[in-house]
Amino acid sequence: MSTFAAIMLAANIAGCTPETDAETAFHAIEAANATAQTAVAENDLETYTSLFTEDAWSMPPNSPVSKGRQEIFDAFSQMTGLGKVQFKLEALDVHVCGTSAVERGAFTLDFTPFAEDSPVPAFHDEGHYLVHWVQEDGTWLIRTDAPVSTLPLPMP
Repeated sequence: MSTFAAIMLAANIAGCTPETDAETAFHAIEAANATAQTAVAENDLETYTSLFTEDAWSMPPNSPVSKGRQEIFDAFSQMTGLGKVQFKLEALDVHVCGTSAVERGAFTLDFTPFAEDSPVPAFHDEGHYLVHWVQEDGTWLIRTDAPVSTLPLPMP
């Protein structure tokens, strides 16, 4: 059983979070998403990666998994070293169970290289994502980030 399915099953069986707590979590996660968008647009990777747990996983489409805050920082640092990265996140819903939450949302991502001969060409991506959040000391942090592109890969 996938982690997401297990979390959703546990949440449905336990009915563990009152609606007001779910609303509070939703707004906190929306605020964290806004912080992430601004931080990446301003190339503030310290702030961006502070939104992840120390042992987080980031699983971007067509790329290796980044395990841990430092690998996530390094992966984004490589990309932002080559060009401007901007993304938009839209939280569609959040399911909360105690100190754990799963966010389902939609994203857009744009990359514009600094140089014409960049090893990474300009691109636009969009799709959906699942994020597993955990609450540590009252703050919601990303434990697992799994975006899924809905655009086909370009032909070689």
